Amino acid sequence: MKIAILGAGGFIGSHLVEHLLARTEHGVVGLDVTDDKLRGITGGNFTFVRADVRSRSQVEEVIRRADVVVDLVAYANPSIYVTSPLEVFDLNFMQNLEVARLCIRHGKRLIQYSTAEVYGKAVAGDAFSEETTDLVVGPIHRQRWIYASAKILLERVLYAHGVAGDLDYTIVRPFNFVGPRIDYLVPAHAIGGPRVFPHFMSALLTGGPIRLVDGGRVHRTFTDIHDANSAFQILLDRRITARDRNQSAFKADTVGEDECPDGEQRVGDNVKGDEETVVTSYHLVPIGALSVSSITACICST
Repeated sequence: MKIAILGAGGFIGSHLVEHLLARTEHGVVGLDVTDDKLRGITGGNFTFVRADVRSRSQVEEVIRRADVVVDLVAYANPSIYVTSPLEVFDLNFMQNLEVARLCIRHGKRLIQYSTAEVYGKAVAGDAFSEETTDLVVGPIHRQRWIYASAKILLERVLYAHGVAGDLDYTIVRPFNFVGPRIDYLVPAHAIGGPRVFPHFMSALLTGGPIRLVDGGRVHRTFTDIHDANSAFQILLDRRITARDRNQSAFKADTVGEDECPDGEQRVGDNVKGDEETVVTSYHLVPIGALSVSSITACICST
């Protein structure tokens, strides 16, 4: 099988390439504007394509030749969400939407990396349900929420294509992956820049202050990148048919006779033959949630 990784030169992408090459099971094609974090990672079944995701012809050719497309393309730097919100929306939604459309055109399976930020402003102590809990984000003038909003919108579009039956996809919601090659160190007293973990490491190394938002009362979940790769491998290996999914304990939207009180139609044992217009694939995978939190740390499919 040939796996295309868009955003292969980033933190997650470089580790994913390294993970797949170590297993020697599949051919890997990585696409990105830079390969700095891929230095020293080699393998006979790896090809790197230096290109921007906006280079439509190059991206389409990579997707056309692949069996599975892993889309990691995104700005994942909180300071950019505030300083360049329109650029964040263009890359994180518009460009990723084009990737999804190319996967639909060429009939490719898409593994889309989203974010745990789509869970929004969770209320402490409340149990979170993937099926029923509302996703609540901040007010419009808080522009840092454009990152989560773009990811939510992309998830909704992918889900709609799944309902239409024209996209086989998996959504991954990472919880703060950490490990070697993440971001970069910053000078003492620096404001903005990379994610929180490199800021803390920089402060420890330079003796600079560790800046805490709101007094440090906010809890964060961190996931080792190697554990994240193990979870990805499960997703890659777990190939079940749409019919198998429908007969599992999980639910998927469908066109059938039974309609739930909320107006959505669900797969039931009585769905037969031509009534079964099923979601080709609807995986929603939170990776890295603490077992003590309200979000279940598990692999789940619907």
